[in-house]
Amino acid sequence: MTSDDDPAPSLALIASWEWNIPDDTITWSRATDRIFGLVPAHPPIALQQYVALTHPDDRETLKGAVRHTLETGASFDIAHRIVLPDGSVRFLHCRGALVTDAVGRPVSIRGTVQNVTRLEANPPRPQGSETILLVEDQAEVRNLVRRLLEARGYHVLAAASGHDALRLTVQHAGAIDLLVTDVMMPGMSGREVALLLAPAHPRMRTLYLSGYPEESIVGDARLEPGIAFLQKPFTAEALARKVREVLESPRP
Repeated sequence: MTSDDDPAPSLALIASWEWNIPDDTITWSRATDRIFGLVPAHPPIALQQYVALTHPDDRETLKGAVRHTLETGASFDIAHRIVLPDGSVRFLHCRGALVTDAVGRPVSIRGTVQNVTRLEANPPRPQGSETILLVEDQAEVRNLVRRLLEARGYHVLAAASGHDALRLTVQHAGAIDLLVTDVMMPGMSGREVALLLAPAHPRMRTLYLSGYPEESIVGDARLEPGIAFLQKPFTAEALARKVREVLESPRP
């Protein structure tokens, strides 16, 4: 069940929050209280309490986004769900940016949250039947992405490295419609995989994944501008939408 009956947390409302890292306390605006269905002016909460308000299926996405920001300094921009006190569900768009002190030590993460339930509660469910070659060296990520794509009807060939991917394509008799690959992997980069496969699969499209922001990947000349890119961590819906978007784009 979803909830968006209260006109206060409307699509136009963007609320704010801040996590004080040394104290592990999160404070937020009254608008955030309304979005979360909480009593205004409640005491600050710890990060783990905030995570507990998140839908169980989205908690790893949220924790992964925060962890990535702490490790790299990159901002995050994710969608996730929360469970209200009455058990109903809201869809949120959440952004966060790291704040550091004069010597570069993390002090806080400040961000915004927006209730987008009306947009996300009943979206068309992107599905397909195409063949996707997935190349990802991290087993947990590879297995998760494979399950998500197969649940949407795709036929997935999963490889742990570029060399494994090349062997799979030799064994696979049919066409490969989409290559979904991590950018940086041991032995062979995602870009190298795409270039090596292109002669045998000239109509194959490519979607790159990375934990680093697109601007840093392109800026370091690892990828050319204009490529299809999805930053980790991402939700199942974000992956499904991006895959469908790339598959339906003009062929190279």
